[in-house]
Amino acid sequence: MYKKVVIIFAFLGLAASAVFAFFTFNQFIYNQKQADSEHVLPYDGSLSGEYVCLPHRDTSGPITMECAFGLKTENGEYYALDFGANADPSIFQAGQATNITGRFTPIELLSTDHWKIYDIEGIISVDDTSHTPEAKNDLITVQNPQPNQVIASPLEIRGEARGTWFFEASFPIVLTDWDGKIIAEGIAQAQDEWMTEEFVAFRATLTFENPSWDADFSKRGALILQKDNPSGLPENDDALEIPVRFE
Repeated sequence: MYKKVVIIFAFLGLAASAVFAFFTFNQFIYNQKQADSEHVLPYDGSLSGEYVCLPHRDTSGPITMECAFGLKTENGEYYALDFGANADPSIFQAGQATNITGRFTPIELLSTDHWKIYDIEGIISVDDTSHTPEAKNDLITVQNPQPNQVIASPLEIRGEARGTWFFEASFPIVLTDWDGKIIAEGIAQAQDEWMTEEFVAFRATLTFENPSWDADFSKRGALILQKDNPSGLPENDDALEIPVRFE
């Protein structure tokens, strides 16, 4: 009798162990499938954002002059850009609004650690780009300087703007370096009666010092002609940004 009881309990123990192992194994398989379904693969798409220097993950070390350009999206994510033979990156300007179409590869899937020093989501293999600044010819035009023109100090600025671009016969102008830092500010003055909706000629002169860095990216900048907005309301803000290059 005693032997029969022992055998029964041994059998029940084995059965319980088998059931436990079965459910444990099935849970493992389920978790693996869930992980696979959430795994991000390369994909094709488009993103809009700003052409900027990519931030480093480790900012505790010394600041260097190195600048790897990439895309910063509207929600603050960064992507490295691989142009290949599809585009010439030298035609881009720092701070320029850009739309990129291509193949997105998450940083986890990159075969090299090179890009992992940057605080990026991944890299985009560029198929197509559109980066022409928004035209505002119906509001303001500039004769000098022209886009991507090499400029020197003093810089004479000439153009025409509708009277609604002015306030008290003037509007502000700023010159920035490749990183968006303001290196010169001035006021454009109307050369005729400004209280009109027609075009009015304007002039301005900016004096500045060229950026001291020797790297090519540091020779890029932007001239920004801002609509005067005495109301301070964001919906009345407007500006024309012209990419320029320093000597």
